Amino acid sequence: MEKNMGKKILRSGVNRLLAGVGLLVVMILTISITNLVVTYASDANTKFVTDDASLFTESEAKKLETNCRKASDACKTDIFIVTLYDGKTESQLNDYLKQLMAANGYGYDDTSATLSPNAIGLAVDMKSRKYRITATGNAKSDISQSDMDDMLSSVQKKLTNGSYYKAGTVFIDSISSSMNKSLTYRMTKNLPIKLAIAAGVATVVVIIMMLQARAKMTVDSRTYTKDHGYNIHRKEDHFINTTVVKRHIERSSSSSGGGHSSGGNSGGGGGSF
Repeated sequence: MEKNMGKKILRSGVNRLLAGVGLLVVMILTISITNLVVTYASDANTKFVTDDASLFTESEAKKLETNCRKASDACKTDIFIVTLYDGKTESQLNDYLKQLMAANGYGYDDTSATLSPNAIGLAVDMKSRKYRITATGNAKSDISQSDMDDMLSSVQKKLTNGSYYKAGTVFIDSISSSMNKSLTYRMTKNLPIKLAIAAGVATVVVIIMMLQARAKMTVDSRTYTKDHGYNIHRKEDHFINTTVVKRHIERSSSSSGGGHSSGGNSGGGGGSF
């Protein structure tokens, strides 16, 4: 009887595990099919990647162009990348990006004519080895300062290593992580990790059910008695005193700067690479 009950519990656990895995597969397929149909609200004539410094291969430039356009639509802000060989300073790159926003019509939802268009751009100058990220409009308000600092650090690291395509990819992905609020993006973000955790939890649950099904009763009324009687010992702890040791810690009044400058209030930042 007990063996049959254990088999039923095990079979039920396995069926639940298979049902859960099947549901995850259906969700992934549905999301994948949905992502195949993408509509873009940005101007079809807008160029999101301008590679005057020839840092990307033709295929890389096309991928970045597609990803910028897709992320721009998802985040409701125009995301663009420019590379040049002009020898501009970081401050000049900031002014250059703002000029591009006005001259090239960057600004989601027809905000390009405003003083603060919904746009964010990355400029990389190979002659001066300077880079700059400038955010305005909703990109400035929606990206927190900590997220902006992380983005600047990650982009700078890729540029320093000569991984220019990856720097562009990190730039786009960082913006999406901060601004993309769509359910599809949130569900598919870190999907492999989520699936691994779900599978691990399901496996642990099944194992616990198997062990419980096979477990036998090993405790009865005589387990904690001796000669059908009890022998109770009483123990007490008495507090005597406590000792507090004070130690003076020297603190340095100086601080070292980071590898990049931050614009404050999520307005952007940049530096050398």
